[in-house]
Amino acid sequence: DGAYGGTVFVDEKAEVFQKEIKDAVTGLNNEAGFKMMLKDKISEKLNGVRYAVLLIRVLNYEQYCVSYSENIQEKVDMRVAKCMTTMFREEDILGRISNDEYMVCMGHITSRDDLRKKAEDFCVQLNKVTRESEGGKIEVTIGVALFPMDGEDYDTLYHKAETALKTGMKEKENVIFYDISLEAES
Repeated sequence: DGAYGGTVFVDEKAEVFQKEIKDAVTGLNNEAGFKMMLKDKISEKLNGVRYAVLLIRVLNYEQYCVSYSENIQEKVDMRVAKCMTTMFREEDILGRISNDEYMVCMGHITSRDDLRKKAEDFCVQLNKVTRESEGGKIEVTIGVALFPMDGEDYDTLYHKAETALKTGMKEKENVIFYDISLEAES
């Protein structure tokens, strides 16, 4: 059944769909996949459930692109992805949005302090898994936006996480939460 030239067809639509939503290097969701899954989470509208959207930027990614081979860049991407899958829960949404940007959507957030600790632990763990022979430490800044307080759709949450991230980069902070006062600074 479904054989052609001795090859059994796998559900081609599902395979194409997977390629459309997954990052080819890391296997994490790409931006389209992350956006789709976040939209699904938000549409569940579970009473009282708060989500956090973390926008993670690798600060020294360009250094890898200029100074090291493509192989090293892929290792950096894989180390970030592996650290994400290790540090965050299975039910969290993980994504690679662009070369140097990653996102996480965490559900059932109980406190900013716990969330900050989790994000800071991620930064520490990421630094532990890097080696000097592979381009040095991977440094990141994380901007955080909260659902539903900071927004109720992907574009708004991304914008607010990015606003926090840019402020964090300027102030050399690892983790910074969105606040309306940051709008004036960006």
